[in-house]
Amino acid sequence: MFKTVTREKVFQKFTSSIRMLLIQGQIFGLITFGCSNRCFFPSKIRICWNVLLNCVYLFLCGFCVYEFASDERIKLVIKAIIIMILSGCIIFTEGIWICSLIHRKKIVKFLDGIMAFDIQLKQVVNYKKKKFQRMVVARYVYYATIFTIITATSSFVTIHNVIGQFLGYFIGLITFVMSQHCVELVSMIKARFVVVNQQIGGIVTYFSTNLPKRETEVRKKSLDFGKLCSLHHHLSKLIKSFNEIYGVPLLLFFGLNFLIITQAMFLVVGQLQASQIHWQKIIIIVMSSVTYGIDTVAVCDACYSTIEEATRSGELIHKIETENHDVIDEIEMFSLQIANEQVEFSAAGFFPINYTLIFSIIGGVTTYIIILIQLSTTL
Repeated sequence: MFKTVTREKVFQKFTSSIRMLLIQGQIFGLITFGCSNRCFFPSKIRICWNVLLNCVYLFLCGFCVYEFASDERIKLVIKAIIIMILSGCIIFTEGIWICSLIHRKKIVKFLDGIMAFDIQLKQVVNYKKKKFQRMVVARYVYYATIFTIITATSSFVTIHNVIGQFLGYFIGLITFVMSQHCVELVSMIKARFVVVNQQIGGIVTYFSTNLPKRETEVRKKSLDFGKLCSLHHHLSKLIKSFNEIYGVPLLLFFGLNFLIITQAMFLVVGQLQASQIHWQKIIIIVMSSVTYGIDTVAVCDACYSTIEEATRSGELIHKIETENHDVIDEIEMFSLQIANEQVEFSAAGFFPINYTLIFSIIGGVTTYIIILIQLSTTL
């Protein structure tokens, strides 16, 4: 079951599989450390780039807020929506960039923890990266298309209008990068839970056969089962570590997505209620905001499926049919461990990240749209 594998081999294969994720994170300021052929290392250049992004983005957003607020050609309701979204973008971007600086050592420790699992398992877990690469390229092309359409169809062109469009394009990209960053890290944990469950499934199959079992083989299976128990505990600790690192960024991520989706739906409803419906504006609004909903669903799906895979281990171990006292003791200990840990992904402890969150967001968006429509009619 367990083969020999060196740390250097694990590191090279692991970093090769996440290289695009690391490069993308470094470009957008989510990764503030470097990567060599043998280890991760502190990088002053990455830290300076992160700080520069903070300053430039804050300045551009502040400039746009001031210019949009003083532009008399824009309606009051539209001004309020733009300022709210820009304020939310500032809080989100500054929050995730500051967290990436504060938790840079924890992120390295988290990645080392994933590799430590492969070393303990003595098996390099294959990681599928082609799907991730296709999604990244497709999203970049999608946003480039939207940005081109919005720029080409803009009714009036000013400096703050162009900068505002660029910031909207940028915030769409960075929310996508943030969601993919979390989805891929969570998927790595899930892939390793799948390996653990496959190994447990092999033990279940071994004990379910009616063939005579030698004492040495049973003892070996008992030892392997104990190692799998330890590996499952290791992955559970990685989930807790993930929550410590990305809890606040995910809270800001869901908050910003909720804000943008709500305001976008309000604008669509307003356009549909107008005496003359501008379908071009509606299509642009929907195209610009639908990705935020997709990113929200992607994060919730990844977290939910990973927890399902983690709890599946508890179901599998109770399918082992044996009268060996050592194996029975290991099963009881494993079962107690899973019951006591009760791992879940959460946004800084405010709410669990699963499918119930999606329904909560849908309900919240619906409620706030109704409130906003009622308020707009009284203004």
